[in-house]
Amino acid sequence: TTSVTLGFIGGLVSGREINDLETIGEKRTFVAKRYGLAALSAVGLALCSNENAISIVGQYGLAGAITVFSGLLAAMVGFQFYQFIPKYATSFRQNKAVYIYLTDAC
Repeated sequence: TTSVTLGFIGGLVSGREINDLETIGEKRTFVAKRYGLAALSAVGLALCSNENAISIVGQYGLAGAITVFSGLLAAMVGFQFYQFIPKYATSFRQNKAVYIYLTDAC
């Protein structure tokens, strides 16, 4: 759980970088890279669940891989929680509190 927490915090901090990007293409590339790495991390975690994984990398190697993949996954998706919701909420005008509440509940 520590790697997930640290990854999430790292993702929030490094996610501020999206505010410095000027064009929509740069922002799209930023998000695509993050989601691509998140998908690769999820695949890595899925491979770790294979019953033969422990015989290939050993118990400590498997524990290390799970820690790294979990932290990386959290870091790659962590930026969106404080970046996307406020940006999209502005398009709901007087109902933005409802939008924020609904997205937070999901």
